[in-house]
Amino acid sequence: MSPPETLVDVDIGRRVTAEYRDMPGLCLTVSQAARFWGLHPDVCCAVIDGLVRQGVLRRTTKGAVVLAR
Repeated sequence: MSPPETLVDVDIGRRVTAEYRDMPGLCLTVSQAARFWGLHPDVCCAVIDGLVRQGVLRRTTKGAVVLAR
């Protein structure tokens, strides 16, 4: 189960969204994203899951995360 959304998660979500929009070809697994942004894997997963639910990001068939179009 993902931890509840916090203000920190919202700030991280904005940062992740901005990075994906600045680099439209960005394609990362959750573990790669956690390393890329220096986040704990659980926090990164919760943020990405939230952005997928919001339609900002989407998962590829191979499990990577990309900007939703």
